[in-house]
Amino acid sequence: MNRQQKMFLAILLLLSIGFFAYAMLTGYGEEKGNELVDSSVTKITVDNFTLSATYKNDSKWEYTVVGQLPNPCYNVTTNATVAESYPEQVSITVSVQVPDADTVCAQVMQEYEYTGEFQASEEATVNLLVE
Repeated sequence: MNRQQKMFLAILLLLSIGFFAYAMLTGYGEEKGNELVDSSVTKITVDNFTLSATYKNDSKWEYTVVGQLPNPCYNVTTNATVAESYPEQVSITVSVQVPDADTVCAQVMQEYEYTGEFQASEEATVNLLVE
C-alpha cells in the first residue's frame, strides 16, 4: 500500500469518526415528539410510551401504544377521548398505576402494548398523554 492510499484511508477514517460523533452528540436520526410518517400515520413519543395512529378510511383510526414499565406489578390503562370540534382533537391517555410500596415484585422490565380504534375525520389532531 503506497503513501497516498494510506493518507486516503486515514482521512476516510477521520471523517467516519467525525460523523459518528456528530450523530451521537446531536441525536441525529432519533425520534423526537410528533413525527408525521406519511399523510395518514402519526407517531408520538412521551416518556417511555410511543403512540402510532393510522387513519384508515370512513373516519376510522387505528392506534397502538407501546412502552416499557419498570416491573410487571405496574398496571396501565389506555383510553381514547375525541373532543367534538372540527377538526377533532383526540387524546390518547395512558394511565400508569404504581404498585403499593409493600408489594413484592420481580425487578424485570415489562413490555406494554395496547391497540384500539376511534372515530374522527382524517384532519383530526392526535395527542398522547401519560399520567
